[in-house]
Amino acid sequence: MIRLLLILMAFWMNANHSFAQTITVRSGEHENFSRLVLTLPKKFGWTITESNRSFSLKIDAPTVLFDFSQVFDRIPKKRITAISQDGAGSDLVFSLACDCLITSFTDSANLVIIDVKNAKEQPEKWQQENEPTINQTTYRFSIPDTQQKPTNTKPALLPVVIGQVIKNSHSTAMKPVVARQIERSYSNINVSEERLLAQIERASDQGLLELREISRPVGLKDNGNPDLKMPVEGPEDSLPVSLSVTTVIDRDLAAAVALLDRSSTESTCTDSKFVAVASWGRGGNYADEISQLRSQLYGEFDKLQPDAAVDMARFYLFFGFGAEARQAIQLSRKSSTEIQVLLGLSEVLDAEETVIENPFAGQQTCKGDVALWSLLSEQSVAANVNNDAVLQSFSRLPPHLRDRLGPRLSRMYAEAGDAQMANSILRTTRRSGGEIVSGIDFAEASLAELNGDTETEERELMNSIVEGTEYSPKALMELIGNRYESRKALAPDLPDLVTAYATEYRGTNLEGKLIRTQVVALALAGRFKEAFAAQEELQEQDSESENHAALTSLLTLMSERADDVTFLRYAIDSETGGSEYVSAQVGEQMAGRLLGLGFPDEAEIWLKKSGDSLNYKKRRMMQAEIEVARKAPYRALVELVGLSEPGANRLRAKALQQNGEFGKVGQVLTVAEDLNGAARGFWMAEEWETVPSQEDTHYSQVAAQSAQLFQVDPSIEQMAPLAQARSLMRGSSEVRDEIAALLQKVSAGPESVQ
Repeated sequence: MIRLLLILMAFWMNANHSFAQTITVRSGEHENFSRLVLTLPKKFGWTITESNRSFSLKIDAPTVLFDFSQVFDRIPKKRITAISQDGAGSDLVFSLACDCLITSFTDSANLVIIDVKNAKEQPEKWQQENEPTINQTTYRFSIPDTQQKPTNTKPALLPVVIGQVIKNSHSTAMKPVVARQIERSYSNINVSEERLLAQIERASDQGLLELREISRPVGLKDNGNPDLKMPVEGPEDSLPVSLSVTTVIDRDLAAAVALLDRSSTESTCTDSKFVAVASWGRGGNYADEISQLRSQLYGEFDKLQPDAAVDMARFYLFFGFGAEARQAIQLSRKSSTEIQVLLGLSEVLDAEETVIENPFAGQQTCKGDVALWSLLSEQSVAANVNNDAVLQSFSRLPPHLRDRLGPRLSRMYAEAGDAQMANSILRTTRRSGGEIVSGIDFAEASLAELNGDTETEERELMNSIVEGTEYSPKALMELIGNRYESRKALAPDLPDLVTAYATEYRGTNLEGKLIRTQVVALALAGRFKEAFAAQEELQEQDSESENHAALTSLLTLMSERADDVTFLRYAIDSETGGSEYVSAQVGEQMAGRLLGLGFPDEAEIWLKKSGDSLNYKKRRMMQAEIEVARKAPYRALVELVGLSEPGANRLRAKALQQNGEFGKVGQVLTVAEDLNGAARGFWMAEEWETVPSQEDTHYSQVAAQSAQLFQVDPSIEQMAPLAQARSLMRGSSEVRDEIAALLQKVSAGPESVQ
C-alpha cells in the first residue's frame, strides 16, 4: 500500500511538472516605441499593472514560465532596461528607463502585443467648474436658457486612470487591458449612458478605441455674472480626454497597410560592431594566432567553448577565409543576430554571386560599415547607395582584403556607370602597398568599356588572361563575348584555353558559362563540329538559360559563316537546336539561307521553331516566300492578303507570274514603283499600250521594239499577188535582224522578276 502511494505521488509530481508551459517573449524596435509580442493559450486570462517606472504582466496560470532570453538581441535598453520573473506562475516584471506609456492589444492569432512608447506630458486636470454637462453644448459665452433643465445635469466624466486594470470577466476569453480605463460613476448616469460607456469599454478592450488628449484653446472665468462667462487670456488649457473610434475593418486594414509600409520603407541597419572586420586581426602572426585559438576551443573535460569558436570565425574572416569561418560558426552551435551576420560575411568573401540568405539586404543606404557589405552581398549598386560610407569602410579594411575585394567592388561601380567611384576604389586598392593585385587589369577593362575605349579594354582583358589568376576565366569569357558581338577574328589558341578552363571549373558556378563561351569560341574559329559537341554537353546540364544563349550564338554564326555543306548538315538534322523553339533572329536567318539553297520545307521547320517571337507581318512574308519556292502561288497570295509593303508586292508579283497573270504582275509592280519590272510584265502580257513610257528602263525599250514587229504596212494589201510576195520576201530579212537584236537585248537585260 505504501509503495502504491509513493508511485501515485511521484506520478502526480511529474504530471504537474509536465504541465508547465513556456511562453516565448519576442521583441522588435521601432522609431517611437518598443514592441513585445507573446502567444498565449486561449484558456488563460491576463492583466497588466503599472507602477513607478515598471509594469507587470500576470497570466492566470500557476505553471507558466516566460522565455525572455532573446528580447534584448533586437531592442536596445533605452525604454526597457530589465525583465525578470521570480518563478513559474509569477508575474513578468518589466523595468523601464522612463515614464513610458504602456499600451496593449490582441491579435486574431492569440497574440498579445505590448507597446512601450516614449513618455508624453500629461495634461493638467480641468477645474470642476469648467466642465460642461454631458447634454450641454459649450459656447464661447454661456447664454441663459429659459427651458427647464433636467433634474440630474451632472456631467458623465471620462477621466484618465493610471495604473488601474480590469480583469477578464470570462475565463475562456482573452481581452487586452489598456493603461487608461474609463471609470464609471453609476450614481450619476442613466441607463443609456451606462450602455454607451459599456460599449466604449468593450471597444477599448479590443483596441478599436483610443483615449486621446485634446487641447482647449481658451479657458473660462467667472466675471460675476452667473449667466455670462468671459474668456481667459493666458496659456492653453487641455481637455482631459477624447475618443478616437475605428471599426474592426479599419483596424485590420490599417495594421496590414502599416506592415507593408514598414517592410518596404523601414531598413534596420546592422550595428557596425558586428561587421568590424578590420579589428579582428589580433595583431600577431597568423600561424601563432590560429594555433592559440584552436587550443582554446575545448576546455576542461573536452567541453566545447562556443565563444572561442566565434572568435576563431572572426579571425578567419579577417584573413578572408569564408569556408573556414563557416565551419567554426557551425562548431559553436550558437544562434543569434551576430551569428547570422558572421555567416553572411563568410558568404560574401567566398561567393561571386548574390547571397541568398542575406542579412545585409537593403542596407546600402546605412552610414556604417554595413553599407559596404550590403553592396558586396547584393552584387549591384543601389540608386541611393551611401558612397561615402562604402569608401570609408573599404579604406579601413586590411591590405589583403582591399586587394581581394577592390577589383570586384570597382567593377560593380563601373557596371553601374559610376566611373568616379570605380576609380576611387582602384586608387585605394593600389595604395595598399602589397604585391601586384590580381584583378586590377580586369577592373581596368571595365572602366575602359565604360569610357568607350575598346582598344584599352581588349588589352587589359588579355593582360588579365595572361596573369592566370581567379579573374582570368571571367576575362576570357568577356573577351570572347566582345569578339562575338563585333564578329572579329579570334586567336587560334583561345578556344583551346577556354576548353581547358571549362574542364578545370567543372562542378562550379562557372561551368555552364565557360561551356557556353567554349561553344561560341569554337564557332568563331569555324570549328562547328566541335562546337556542336560542346553544345550537346551543355544540354545535359540544368542551365536552360546558358544552353539557349549558346545555341543562339552557334546557329547565328553557322548561318553567317559556315559553308553550304556544313550548314546543310546541321540545319537539316532534326536534332539540331536541341529544343522546340529558337529566337526570332535565328529562325529568320536559318529559314532565309535554306530558301536560298532551295530547301523550302526545311525553311518552314525553322520558321515554326521561332514560335510567336517573329513579327507577324515578317512571318507571313517569310511563309509566302516559302510557298513561292514550293510553286504554290495561291497559298502565297493568301499569306500576302492585307500586306502592302514593297517586299510584299514583289512576292505577290512572283506568285502572279507563276500563275501566268503577267498583266497583274505589271500592275502590282507599278504600285511598288518598280517600273522596269512592270514593263516586263506588260511586255509578256503583250499589253503594249500600258507599258510605262520611260525610255531609261530596259524593258520599256524591249516592249517598244516588240511592238514594231507587229506593225504591218497597209499598202501591201493593195498590191498584186506577185508584187505582194516580192515585198514580203524583202521584209523577212529585216524582221529576222530585228528579232535577233530583240533576243540579244532580252538576254542581256536585268531580270526584275524571276
